Amino acid sequence: MSKLDDLMLFVNVVDTNSFSEAARKLGITKSVVSKHIHQLETQLNARLLNRSTRKLSLTEAGSLLYQHCKRIQQDIDTAIQVVSDTQNEPRGKLRINAPLSFGHLHLTSAITDFNKNYPDIEVELLLGSQYSNLIETGFDLAIQIKDLPDSSLAAKKLAVRSTQVCASPAYFKKFGYPQSPEDLKNHNCLIYRTQGQTNDEWRFIINGQDKIIKVQGDFQVNSSLCLAKAAASSAGIAKLPGYMINDEIKEGRLETVLHEYCPRDIGIYMVYPQNRLIAPKVKVFIDFLTRRFANEGYWNN
Repeated sequence: MSKLDDLMLFVNVVDTNSFSEAARKLGITKSVVSKHIHQLETQLNARLLNRSTRKLSLTEAGSLLYQHCKRIQQDIDTAIQVVSDTQNEPRGKLRINAPLSFGHLHLTSAITDFNKNYPDIEVELLLGSQYSNLIETGFDLAIQIKDLPDSSLAAKKLAVRSTQVCASPAYFKKFGYPQSPEDLKNHNCLIYRTQGQTNDEWRFIINGQDKIIKVQGDFQVNSSLCLAKAAASSAGIAKLPGYMINDEIKEGRLETVLHEYCPRDIGIYMVYPQNRLIAPKVKVFIDFLTRRFANEGYWNN
């Protein structure tokens, strides 16, 4: 075996979590697998795997090697696919990761329209932040909403996320409209909470400077969708991404306030592994979302 073969063998052992299963998959004996893993560890002068009778686990060196080798394996697979698809229409499975709320409100309908144009592409959409490592989890593309995307990934900005302070007309009629961020201290604010962290410090821009306002209220939840629903039900004031409440605003269920103080500086990005040939299925999806979402009118309407 070549050094590259040894590295790909190592990836297979990690992926299957078994010397025996890797041997079966590759059509060789378990002893051959064990021999080449041992040779690889000797060459690198580092233990790559912790072995027990029941399972394998990666050492720190093994984890680092696996991340790089997995990327190489995916590059090889993509190169083969790109070449084979050169004369064909985009096809195959497209794996996408996105935040839960964005996927629910915007990406699902976009993918439905995309599938009508590209029937030979099968889309697998998984929502949630638990799939944070794009390469290890085998995603072709992800949507990230953050200040700056991971520098190890290629990124294309779709839009800039606005932030809105909102409540129902009934709430404002009863308790009045806040005229400045400081006024929020006198209102019941609906607060986003994650495990171990409460987001009760809301950021605003006042006279060109960041200003943190500490708010309080009688409802906390770890779902922005639930916050939007609670706000529309007159439970209090929420601070939410603009893309979440377009329909509620259009239909009059929510009103927004303090527009001039709300930051609008968080990018919505498509990210995908860089230093790779982009498969046709990924390229056409990137182009499709760019046309659909990059238009400012989409968010305003």
